[in-house]
Amino acid sequence: MSPVIHEASSGIIQTGLAFLFSHTGTQVITILFILLLILFHRCYPCVSVSGLEKSFQRLEGAVQTYREQWPRHYYSTFDDEWLQIKGVFSSLKFTLHYGHWGPIWTLRYWKVQLKHIREVVACYECCEDMNRSIQHAIEVYRQRQDSLSLDVYTNTASAYVV
Repeated sequence: MSPVIHEASSGIIQTGLAFLFSHTGTQVITILFILLLILFHRCYPCVSVSGLEKSFQRLEGAVQTYREQWPRHYYSTFDDEWLQIKGVFSSLKFTLHYGHWGPIWTLRYWKVQLKHIREVVACYECCEDMNRSIQHAIEVYRQRQDSLSLDVYTNTASAYVV
């Protein structure tokens, strides 16, 4: 961004904030609006496909780590859920790029948009839940491996004690 545009945009923002905070009523409304936005963001951290894509990539990395560390016969534990989430994610991306949204001023557009956002939020929650489950499973497996190796070490050490 050029310095001239940056100065102009920061000047506009400063003027707007000065106006908002010069009136007591607008201060209260502005603060309530900001608090509402913060609360909304805490309840729904992901309402877009791009945010969902980041969560999906984290989940994909966790699944890859899980597959690298666990024996092959444990894959079925998360495979069905993984495939289902992958299908929903692909469907949401397809709908975003090729869906029939209609004109923005129609009620149909807003209904489809809200439905799409609900589906994105639900898919995000599934991704995060599965990611937590996989991380927990990996941690439990590592602890078991550590305790087994510790047991083997102490058993071998005690075998040499006479």
